[in-house]
Amino acid sequence: MSPKAWLEMNPHDAEKLGLRPHDQVDVVSRRGRVREVELRITAIVGPGQVFLPFHYAEFNSNFLTQSAFDPISREPNFKQSAVRVEKSGVQR
Repeated sequence: MSPKAWLEMNPHDAEKLGLRPHDQVDVVSRRGRVREVELRITAIVGPGQVFLPFHYAEFNSNFLTQSAFDPISREPNFKQSAVRVEKSGVQR
């Protein structure tokens, strides 16, 4: 029902990064970047983890993941990846 994707992050991780609810963040991996996603801070997500839904073309989490797949079922491994979260507009 949400028109845009969001990123869920644990409160302890958000505090360490100096992030606040509704900040616009980029999610970055070795494979790609998803830009300007709204941050939602929630204890539902464990420390050291984030959640980004994959149902949004403009915020496609598959840009961040590896192209590995199961050799038997051919099921893609689009379910996890190491990422870095940074406030949008901050150059690294």
